[in-house]
Order: sequence, then C-alpha cells, then structure tokens
Amino acid sequence: MKKSTLFRTLLPIIIVMAGITAKAQITTLAGLPGAAAVYCAAEAVKLQGNSTGTTYVWKRYPGKDLTGTPVTLTETTNNLSDVPPAPGYYTYVSTASNTNCTSDVSAPTTIYALPTINAAVTGPATVCVSAVGSTILTATGSNVETTDTDIFGYTYKWFKNGTAITGATGSTYTLSATNDATVGTQAFTVQISYVITSHGGSNCGVTSSAANVDVQANPTTPTVTIMP
Repeated sequence: MKKSTLFRTLLPIIIVMAGITAKAQITTLAGLPGAAAVYCAAEAVKLQGNSTGTTYVWKRYPGKDLTGTPVTLTETTNNLSDVPPAPGYYTYVSTASNTNCTSDVSAPTTIYALPTINAAVTGPATVCVSAVGSTILTATGSNVETTDTDIFGYTYKWFKNGTAITGATGSTYTLSATNDATVGTQAFTVQISYVITSHGGSNCGVTSSAANVDVQANPTTPTVTIMP
C-alpha cells in the first residue's frame, strides 16, 4: 500500500530535552566523537519524540550505530527516560503509530554514558606539626570502564573536615603550616569531576573517602643540664 500523507507525518523526531534534562555537552573530554550528549553514570537519558502518533516503540542499540542487537524499551509514549546499563555509547531510535499506520524509523540519536569515577586520597596518616607544611596528599581518579578506552580529563576540589579549602583545585594538596597545623586528626577529602560543561544537571563528580591525618605535637626542646 502506498504511504499516505498521514503516514509521513508520523515520522518521529527525537529531541534531547532541554533544561534540567539536557546533559553535559563535551568540552575537553577526549575521544567521544559522534555523541550528541553525555550523561553521568546512572543518570537517565531523556528523549522526546515529536510525532502525531499516539503509541511509540523505542529501541536502544549498543554502540554508535545500528549494527548491534537492539533492546526494545518498555516506554510507549513520546517521552523516554532510560538509564543505560553500562558506560559507553548508545544509539536510540523510535517509531510512532496510530490506529492504522506506523511511521518510518526516526533518525538515530547517539549519546555517551560516562563511567563512574573511583576517587581516593593517599598520603601519610601521621605527621609531626613541624612537618605539616611539607606534607602532600595526592588525589587519584580512575574509571570503571569496560567498554571503551577513552581518556577523560578531571577537575579537583579539596575539603578539610567537610569544608572546601580555598584555592585547592589541583591533583595534590600540600598541607598549610598556617591552616593545617592544629594538633589532632583532620579529615581530608577530594571531589573529582569530569571536565565537562553541565546544562542544568550534575557535574558527574565523586567525593573520595576521608584520608585522616593525625597531626602530632613535636616533643619540647630538651634542656640539657650538667649533672654532678
């Protein structure tokens, strides 16, 4: 049967929704060609189909194209919310239908789901108060990534006892002889985030477990006395 005008108007157009549902666009992330949007780990991909059809079929393909085996998703309306099962590229398509007709398949929309960041702090657990100014803590970030070999850029933000440390935005933090020399245990954490621009969503950051540094007082300088 020849396609009618009604049939052609059913052709769905997938829109990556704006505002709080539009995800982080690539700025300095390396190696992500072809992705229309980038999503944090465990974040839902939100797409909207623009068609006169009343029933939708959504499919998610693994990878950047339609060559893999697709998963038919449960959503049957024009608004899709889907959490990708693992990091990597995914491509979405949709068809729309009414009582009598089904549309052609939409143009594909490819997104990238970021891997989770593993954030950690390494450094000495104990330091003498006289050596505080030369004590260095190091942040390490790694990706839980099994489907790709992309290299990601990071930003860093350091905290002491839950409060952000002014100016501490590098991958290492040197304790301050002025601000960190209080005797006792101090908890240092670092938030590691991807280098991306976020449009209303999160910045895909992960905060490390605390590295506790016990600052100990130096013994007093001995007074030497000549004994009889």
